[in-house]
Amino acid sequence: MQYRRDIAGLRAVAVLPVVLFHFGISAIPGGFSGVDIFFVISGYLISGSLLDDLERGQFSIVNFYWRRARRILPALVFVMLLTCIAALFILLPSDLREFGLSIIAASTFWSNVFFWKTSSYFSIDAALRPLLHTWSLSVEEQYYIFAPILMFLIYRYIGKRWLTTLLPIILCSFVMAVMATSLAPTAGFYLLPTRIWELMLGALLMLKRPPPLGNRFLMESVGLAGFGLLAIGFFALSESDPFPGYNALYPCIGTALLIYVGQNSPSTVASRMLEVRPLVWIGLISYSLYLVHWPLNAFAHYLSFQKLDPLMTGAMLVASLALAAFSWKFVEQPFRQKRAFTAPGPIFAFSALAIVVLCAGGAAGALGNGFPQRFPDYVQRRISVGDWRNGICFNEGTSRIESWNMEDCTRTRGFPTTVFLWGDSFAAHYVSGLGANINRLQANIVEYTYAGCPPILSYTKGSEG
Repeated sequence: MQYRRDIAGLRAVAVLPVVLFHFGISAIPGGFSGVDIFFVISGYLISGSLLDDLERGQFSIVNFYWRRARRILPALVFVMLLTCIAALFILLPSDLREFGLSIIAASTFWSNVFFWKTSSYFSIDAALRPLLHTWSLSVEEQYYIFAPILMFLIYRYIGKRWLTTLLPIILCSFVMAVMATSLAPTAGFYLLPTRIWELMLGALLMLKRPPPLGNRFLMESVGLAGFGLLAIGFFALSESDPFPGYNALYPCIGTALLIYVGQNSPSTVASRMLEVRPLVWIGLISYSLYLVHWPLNAFAHYLSFQKLDPLMTGAMLVASLALAAFSWKFVEQPFRQKRAFTAPGPIFAFSALAIVVLCAGGAAGALGNGFPQRFPDYVQRRISVGDWRNGICFNEGTSRIESWNMEDCTRTRGFPTTVFLWGDSFAAHYVSGLGANINRLQANIVEYTYAGCPPILSYTKGSEG
């Protein structure tokens, strides 16, 4: 495969919105869709590498994982070790215990499953989990388990009928992704079955290359349309929109169009825009930038417990770029060069040792309950949130909302005005404060609350089981 500067620039277009979104830049509400751009690019490049091996008669599962280990693990291990050191000094015991479990999940590439069960990507506490971003790496690594074998079988026994075999998988995965947005949104966001179509879209673009359009104007229009679709994903989507589902088509189709126009010559305006030097440089360090930015963000939020101000956001962006550049030059690059320590034997030994050490550290943190001796003056206490009248006015578990009675749930009395407090636990937690300030409010408070049910008409919560 030939190196393509436009794809390096496309990586920059993917990673920058992700970083800015995570740092709280509200101007890019759909920045999270940059991860979907990475999925399409990854599917495209990995398939190209495997196709080269197949056509040269040099296909080898061992060599494939050797190249993947050289590409992914050095920077990942480097960042995880730095994150572990920082966590020892910053995280409280209960949080360090869970962090230990996430280390095990991330280093064995099932953190997408771990975070599916423990945290929504868009929840408030997600910003406090230093390894949350590794979910996307786990999706890719799980894809790498079967993708090489599937390509070999298609190439060897089905006569390279890529469209016939891959298109049904893409369609099935996309339908699952659409259905999951309403039935199981968290699972749909994190898990491989609803993300395969994005990776395979890139793969199909490599394996069944569409011919260039004969008209130069049409090719230019396709490139600009690609940018337009990416812009819709970045600026028109937000975390409140169902995702991935239909909305993932914007970044994925946009990426596919830009990769397509870059395959052909002469180059289009869109391709030349992606090949500008600053974008290419950021694209080169994009993997390390993705790895380092989130732990910085998580620890900053953990220490401040508030929205970061512009000065802090700018400092984190500069620090992320500096750390990423360091990681790319002194960690990524040495392992990509042909040296004695980058041969298959040493790489596999390094990989095994790194995974064992990380898992051992994670297990120690989890089994040691987060090492509470680090903070001898720290005491964890359970604070009462007030009387919500659980099971009567605040329904949860087996209690039935049909049993709610206005008389029983009128929390204050004797005033001419009545106020209806309706919602989930976010509403119920105001009960004690309202009661304490009733002389100022001068109102009867009627509580009607239910766990997990926000004050929205016709609301249905999907099952995540």
